[in-house]
Amino acid sequence: MNNKFFAVIAVVFVGLAFAVVAFVVFLTRGKSAFWIDKKMLLGGVLLSLTSFLGAGCSGCGQVTCYAPANPDPEILCYDVPDPNYENDSSDTQQSDTLKNGEKK
Repeated sequence: MNNKFFAVIAVVFVGLAFAVVAFVVFLTRGKSAFWIDKKMLLGGVLLSLTSFLGAGCSGCGQVTCYAPANPDPEILCYDVPDPNYENDSSDTQQSDTLKNGEKK
Protein backbone atom coordinates (compact mmCIF):
# COMPACT_ATOMS: atom_id res chain seq x y z
CA MET A 1 0.00 0.00 0.00
CA ASN A 2 1.33 3.38 -0.92
CA ASN A 3 1.23 6.71 0.91
CA LYS A 4 -1.60 8.10 -1.22
CA PHE A 5 -3.99 5.42 0.03
CA PHE A 6 -3.25 6.34 3.64
CA ALA A 7 -3.57 10.02 2.78
CA VAL A 8 -7.04 9.44 1.31
CA ILE A 9 -8.12 7.54 4.44
CA ALA A 10 -6.69 10.34 6.61
CA VAL A 11 -8.55 12.98 4.57
CA VAL A 12 -11.83 11.12 5.12
CA PHE A 13 -11.32 10.84 8.88
CA VAL A 14 -10.00 14.38 9.30
CA GLY A 15 -12.89 15.65 7.17
CA LEU A 16 -15.41 13.87 9.39
CA ALA A 17 -13.70 15.22 12.53
CA PHE A 18 -13.72 18.71 11.00
CA ALA A 19 -17.47 18.42 10.31
CA VAL A 20 -18.17 17.32 13.90
CA VAL A 21 -16.06 20.12 15.37
CA ALA A 22 -17.66 22.68 13.02
CA PHE A 23 -21.08 21.52 14.24
CA VAL A 24 -19.98 21.96 17.85
CA VAL A 25 -18.71 25.47 17.02
CA PHE A 26 -22.12 26.16 15.48
CA LEU A 27 -23.87 24.93 18.63
CA THR A 28 -21.69 27.13 20.86
CA ARG A 29 -22.32 30.06 18.48
CA GLY A 30 -18.57 30.57 18.03
CA LYS A 31 -18.00 31.64 21.63
CA SER A 32 -15.77 28.73 22.66
CA ALA A 33 -12.12 29.44 21.91
CA PHE A 34 -11.25 25.77 22.52
CA TRP A 35 -13.51 24.47 19.73
CA ILE A 36 -12.55 27.23 17.32
CA ASP A 37 -8.89 26.36 17.91
CA LYS A 38 -9.60 22.68 17.15
CA LYS A 39 -11.53 23.63 14.01
CA MET A 40 -8.64 25.75 12.74
CA LEU A 41 -6.16 22.97 13.51
CA LEU A 42 -8.21 20.33 11.69
CA GLY A 43 -8.76 22.73 8.77
CA GLY A 44 -5.01 23.22 8.41
CA VAL A 45 -4.38 19.47 8.52
CA LEU A 46 -7.11 18.92 5.95
CA LEU A 47 -5.61 21.53 3.60
CA SER A 48 -2.16 20.00 3.97
CA LEU A 49 -3.39 16.50 3.20
CA THR A 50 -5.38 17.59 0.16
CA SER A 51 -2.38 19.51 -1.20
CA PHE A 52 -0.32 16.34 -0.78
CA LEU A 53 -2.89 14.41 -2.79
CA GLY A 54 -3.12 17.07 -5.49
CA ALA A 55 0.63 17.39 -5.99
CA GLY A 56 0.80 14.54 -8.50
CA CYS A 57 3.73 12.26 -9.07
CA SER A 58 7.28 13.48 -8.74
CA GLY A 59 8.95 14.05 -12.07
CA CYS A 60 5.66 14.58 -13.89
CA GLY A 61 4.78 18.00 -15.21
CA GLN A 62 1.90 19.66 -13.45
CA VAL A 63 -1.11 20.17 -15.68
CA THR A 64 -2.71 23.59 -15.46
CA CYS A 65 -5.38 25.32 -17.49
CA TYR A 66 -3.15 28.32 -18.17
CA ALA A 67 -1.26 28.90 -21.40
CA PRO A 68 2.52 28.68 -20.90
CA ALA A 69 4.46 31.91 -20.84
CA ASN A 70 6.48 32.93 -23.87
CA PRO A 71 10.02 31.63 -23.16
CA ASP A 72 11.67 34.45 -25.13
CA PRO A 73 9.62 37.63 -24.67
CA GLU A 74 10.08 40.50 -27.07
CA ILE A 75 11.63 43.54 -25.41
CA LEU A 76 10.55 46.92 -26.70
CA CYS A 77 12.58 50.02 -25.86
CA TYR A 78 10.88 53.29 -26.70
CA ASP A 79 13.18 55.55 -24.71
CA VAL A 80 16.24 55.03 -26.96
CA PRO A 81 16.36 57.19 -30.11
CA ASP A 82 16.60 55.33 -33.40
CA PRO A 83 20.05 56.02 -34.95
CA ASN A 84 18.67 55.38 -38.46
CA TYR A 85 15.99 58.05 -38.17
CA GLU A 86 17.30 61.40 -39.46
CA ASN A 87 14.82 63.81 -37.91
CA ASP A 88 14.75 62.39 -34.38
CA SER A 89 13.49 64.87 -31.82
CA SER A 90 13.17 62.45 -28.90
CA ASP A 91 15.92 64.29 -26.98
CA THR A 92 13.74 67.40 -26.73
CA GLN A 93 11.13 67.67 -24.01
CA GLN A 94 8.32 70.20 -23.96
CA SER A 95 10.00 72.11 -21.15
CA ASP A 96 13.11 72.52 -23.37
CA THR A 97 11.31 74.33 -26.18
CA LEU A 98 10.24 77.94 -26.35
CA LYS A 99 6.84 79.08 -27.67
CA ASN A 100 8.13 79.57 -31.20
CA GLY A 101 9.63 76.05 -31.31
CA GLU A 102 13.29 77.00 -30.82
CA LYS A 103 15.44 75.25 -28.26
CA LYS A 104 16.55 77.08 -25.12
